[in-house]
Amino acid sequence: MFSSLTLGSSRSPITVVGVTSDGKTVPAGHAKVQTVLDALETPGFAADNGEIVAAGAKHVLLGLGDPALLTAATVRVAAAKLVRALDRRKDKAISVDLSAGFPKNRTDVEALGRAFAEGLAMANWRVDHFDGAASRKAERGGALVIDSPDADFADGALVPIDVVEADAEGGLSGGSGGGEDDFAGEFFLAVDVGSHVMTVVMEGYPVPDVTGV
Repeated sequence: MFSSLTLGSSRSPITVVGVTSDGKTVPAGHAKVQTVLDALETPGFAADNGEIVAAGAKHVLLGLGDPALLTAATVRVAAAKLVRALDRRKDKAISVDLSAGFPKNRTDVEALGRAFAEGLAMANWRVDHFDGAASRKAERGGALVIDSPDADFADGALVPIDVVEADAEGGLSGGSGGGEDDFAGEFFLAVDVGSHVMTVVMEGYPVPDVTGV
């Protein structure tokens, strides 16, 4: 998996194009890109939530499912599936445009950005602290740089990525680094990841629903 998830810009990102299943709707800015149009016709591609199809060398389609059913939870699941695919593809930078499924309320868009980053981070998380020399785990890849043309979506993504990166770097983030009492009043998220449980401090916002990840 990736060694880190970082918000930033890149000169040559892969564009992640969100596609809703109601007629395979894509964001207007990508509706005339030929590789995107060709990928929409991929046999079996229905734009179900988390379904992923490559669209030429510079684009990836990410299914969002029915826009009427799009929630933070479904976006979280889609993002989790996406980061695994990006890892297999060895991608290094993405620009995320899920605006085909965005609600009109901009506050809700920011919440979707947060959910997207949570899904990326939780699926990318891996325990390797106790790995010995004989470990058969694949080496971690480099950083994945994440950008979005939508400022509200990007703002929402910033907090959870920073929180999980801090947790991976050196224990629980969000407190003073001392005992358990230092984290009183903060939210904790325990996520079952394979044979391990990840604990991340979610300071300042509600514990997210990770059902289905």
